[in-house]
Amino acid sequence: MQSQDVDESKSGTRKIQTVGGGSFSVSLPIGWVRDHRVAQQETLDYVISSDGKLSFIPADLTPEDTKVVIKSVSSKTPPDTVLRRIISAILWAYNEIHVISEDELTPPQRKKIREFFSRRTFLGCRTVEISAKELVVRADVSYDSYGISSSLKDMVTKTQFMCNEVNEILKGNKKLEDAGAYMTGLDDDVDGIYLYLVRAIKACSDDERLMIRMGLETGRDCLGYRIVTRHVERVADHLTYVGKTLGELLSKKEKIPDFLKSDLQDFGVKACCSFGNVMEAFFEKNYDKADKEIHWIDNDFIKRQNEYESVYGALRIANVMNENLRKEKLNAAIGCQLASLIQGFLRVAQNSKGIGQIVLNLNFKKTLETT
Repeated sequence: MQSQDVDESKSGTRKIQTVGGGSFSVSLPIGWVRDHRVAQQETLDYVISSDGKLSFIPADLTPEDTKVVIKSVSSKTPPDTVLRRIISAILWAYNEIHVISEDELTPPQRKKIREFFSRRTFLGCRTVEISAKELVVRADVSYDSYGISSSLKDMVTKTQFMCNEVNEILKGNKKLEDAGAYMTGLDDDVDGIYLYLVRAIKACSDDERLMIRMGLETGRDCLGYRIVTRHVERVADHLTYVGKTLGELLSKKEKIPDFLKSDLQDFGVKACCSFGNVMEAFFEKNYDKADKEIHWIDNDFIKRQNEYESVYGALRIANVMNENLRKEKLNAAIGCQLASLIQGFLRVAQNSKGIGQIVLNLNFKKTLETT
């Protein structure tokens, strides 16, 4: 007896029959044939996934409608709210988003939308202003032109460049008048690739043919890439925060005491190395390398997280700062900023650990002994 939760029109069994002595055939469910108007002599696409699943797809089957209209907007809607709705539509893999206001789209709303997409050219999005009430965002993206793995590698390369820049600023080898704006610009590039990857992975989840063309094998791969992409985006965000904080300290001409600078430099280099190592493990599908890196992060970063929660607690950094506070003439605000830099690097390490865990999950079967 089948469970009541199972839709009998969408699942069942079929017997394999022999045709012509050496061929095999399976009859197609009549309901599926009628729904997709499949006729005799028509062709079907098929996909064989790495886990052995065989899928048949009508050759002319097209993805769901790629156009959407957003009407719940008026001149009173905050610009950020309008932008978030557009981004949600893009992440749902819509290629043409029409924003139609009940009365009119205000200049601040239009400016917010234009500026956001002008800074994220990797998405291939452009805005077209139709009228005072309507604006269209088109995402001219060819998934076959930008593979998922190669796009993620580009995203990682840009993030590692941000790591290097932060450490160079911290060491004093690079002096910037506005480190915050500089790091934000780099983060915008990472965000553009992130949005593209979320769209592409979602499209692959809906179309197994595209998934195979994009170099993914199973739905598990799609999920793994989606989570790793998010972790990389978060690493870039934390590096941007570190860069902005450093910029504020530099703009105030604050000198970071030597006894703290060594800690910051050590944490920065180690956190960035850890990120690079887990990403290498991910692309190499190397279980052992990821496992080793997670162990190292736990013992060198996460284990010490509670030691740096507050500048004024029973912490090593706080004790050192309290002893040297008068000598270095540091005020409480500067002390908090310095502690937040440590926290920023700790967050980089935590996200690196998350990536390492995905590597373990995706490659677990490789660790099993074959008989």
